[in-house]
Amino acid sequence: MPQTYQVNITVTGQDHASKPLGNVSGALNTLAGVAGGVLLANGLSSAADMVLTAGKNAVSAASDMQRFNISLDTLAARELVASGAADNIGQALQQVGPITDELTVKLRELGLTSPFSFETIQSTFRLQMAFGQTSDQSIKLTGAILDTASALGLGAEETDRLAYNFAQINSVGKIMGTDLRQLRMVGLDLAAVFKDQLGMSVEEVNAALESGALTM
Repeated sequence: MPQTYQVNITVTGQDHASKPLGNVSGALNTLAGVAGGVLLANGLSSAADMVLTAGKNAVSAASDMQRFNISLDTLAARELVASGAADNIGQALQQVGPITDELTVKLRELGLTSPFSFETIQSTFRLQMAFGQTSDQSIKLTGAILDTASALGLGAEETDRLAYNFAQINSVGKIMGTDLRQLRMVGLDLAAVFKDQLGMSVEEVNAALESGALTM
């Protein structure tokens, strides 16, 4: 009877995949951690930049306001000296506190109804006073100039030009040809306004300004 043999074959192998895959997984986890850290760092950096920018803007705004207050004090003091209410600038500066506080309130009230920034309002008012207008006249002129600029759709730069021209007209006491040209450049035909609103030519308006029958 033939003999039967049983052959047992043992296959031995090495797992070459687990370690590389494990390494890939570990690398991905590490990469995710690094990316998360970078994103967090970037977020914190952006937040810090925003806080720093806001801080700088606040400091700048406070500095601008301080400069305006000093300028307003000086202009109000000059007005007191010119009116005889004070003998000199030093004495006048000791009296201007309530005056400048009231002027600031009036300017902020203009800002409530004006599309322009408070900086533009300040600049317009300061320019009128610097050219010799009283504070009351300057407030009224500032309101009129801002209303005109708004109606013409002007920006801050053109509004500054408008304010300068009106300040110059009031300072000189007459309307020059250069004023008419510069105002036309920002969209205001002053000659047409005088004709429509007053029924007067520029020459007639100048004559009325000179005689005191008309004020700007």
